[in-house]
Amino acid sequence: MKIVEVKHPLVKHKLGLMRENDISTKRFRELASEVGSLLTYEATADLETEKVTIEGWNGPVEIDQIKGKKNYRCADSACGSGHDGRRSGKRTERAYQRSRDVP
Repeated sequence: MKIVEVKHPLVKHKLGLMRENDISTKRFRELASEVGSLLTYEATADLETEKVTIEGWNGPVEIDQIKGKKNYRCADSACGSGHDGRRSGKRTERAYQRSRDVP
């Protein structure tokens, strides 16, 4: 499995906000979702695309579309899942196993 360190300023900023002492659960989950979106963007940046012609509002138009299978899964952290990170839980183990099953 390839490990990539993301050094994007927005990711660093949002992770910093998540570390605040008095952060609410709601705000933590919002930030975790935003970080997840940013990480998904980074993880899919090098997917291959192909030209496809579709019917647009003004006739046929050529677009770029992700090439091949369209079902992608990115492993995420346990943020917001109820897992405290101190021990392995069945939920985390199942998510890890599913992520290993994806080619």
